[in-house]
Amino acid sequence: MNNLLPCICIVCCLCLIPGCNRGVIAQANQAPEIHTEFDLDNGLKVMLMPLPSATKNTLVVLYDVGNRNDPAGKSGIAHMSEHLYVTAATENTRSRNVQQYMADYPDGWNAQTGDDYTVIATVFAADRIEDEISDAADRMRKLKIEQSDFDREIPRIDIELQNMYQGFPPLAVSNHGRHYTDPLPNDGRRGGKIDELTTVTVAEIQDWLDQYYKPGNATLILAGAFDEDATRKLIEEKFGDIDRGNQLAAVSAVTPSEKRIHQVELKAVSAEPKTRVGFTFQAPGPDDPLYAAFLVHTTRMQMSAMNKARGTKPQGMPDIPYMFRPLDEPAFFYVSSNVNEGESSDEALKRLETMLHDDLGTALKKHHVISTSSQMAMFLGTRQIPAKMMAMNTYGNAFALGRRHQMGIDSNKLAQQFEDLTDDQMKQAHEKFFGESNRITVTGTPK
Repeated sequence: MNNLLPCICIVCCLCLIPGCNRGVIAQANQAPEIHTEFDLDNGLKVMLMPLPSATKNTLVVLYDVGNRNDPAGKSGIAHMSEHLYVTAATENTRSRNVQQYMADYPDGWNAQTGDDYTVIATVFAADRIEDEISDAADRMRKLKIEQSDFDREIPRIDIELQNMYQGFPPLAVSNHGRHYTDPLPNDGRRGGKIDELTTVTVAEIQDWLDQYYKPGNATLILAGAFDEDATRKLIEEKFGDIDRGNQLAAVSAVTPSEKRIHQVELKAVSAEPKTRVGFTFQAPGPDDPLYAAFLVHTTRMQMSAMNKARGTKPQGMPDIPYMFRPLDEPAFFYVSSNVNEGESSDEALKRLETMLHDDLGTALKKHHVISTSSQMAMFLGTRQIPAKMMAMNTYGNAFALGRRHQMGIDSNKLAQQFEDLTDDQMKQAHEKFFGESNRITVTGTPK
């Protein structure tokens, strides 16, 4: 589903955290945690992050269900479930379209399907906390899916898929790149395939939601200004009697094709569509011993590109060639660019490769480590952020807390790895993760 919060989250982090660069890196992130955790008997994991100075609260429900779980012949069922989760009726609320959903949450919302997760989030005034907890429980307990809901969402998903793979060149090149880098099981595709999704029945969608979007596969995170004891009792009351649900079947990895260079056709919607070229690299997981080195490389490259872009585009965000989203799409690092006027696709790829390795080749310095630890603080918990600053972005911090749990990230361990980082590890990460053998090349040419 279209959403605004992931982009807002990244921009806010980049704007707010650099101030932490002043000083030295925290030793193993020794500051105490400001959240509490508990589990209900039905398997629901709850994380409460009280931020007394917050002016808005955020409720996040994270499910361990994503694109990778789509059954054979039903690519997109997780994506459709996400759309219906926020628009279908419950026992106590009406069915609504996305415009009505957005109007219900003027302070912010998110509904997003990733490879291994689905996030449902709402931002609201503190005095709505009981209503929001009740609605979240109603949606987890039982959604009432109608054919009209399914028919309403199919055209929206079709448009999203067209934009993802054809209509918006920067997005299309990266999506084709991750498809070829890490194929999904059952010949699936991230976001789905519209020809398969239109064959799914309302009964199948209802069954899918009734089985898996349940407490046993869920984490609930609440961040903002609230009374912790009263809120815990309310969550126990509203969610405690919901059925645990079923465990998802194990998913096996798919071996990618040996073909490393791909040409794709785009149907760009812009008035002057441009050819777009890009590299997609498989990123390491947080348990990789070179993960900290990889993060320093990617952060340094992104900051270098932003510094070069300053002053070149006074309006709007610059077209940064590097992209890494450590929580939303942690398995991929992207490098892409439009083909310039008078430049061939091969010349543009060569330009990208030269730029990439020039930025990678910079010798490791202490400020690179401090900058990375600061930039990743909200996402990966590598430095303690003042509570007043966290209160300015309750969604970003709630989502990050939940995803760190899902991904098994040990923030203290990662902070220490930053502190212990060596030039040799940086060299190893350069060779292992940014070499040609770990690269998929995509050229997207407008029709």
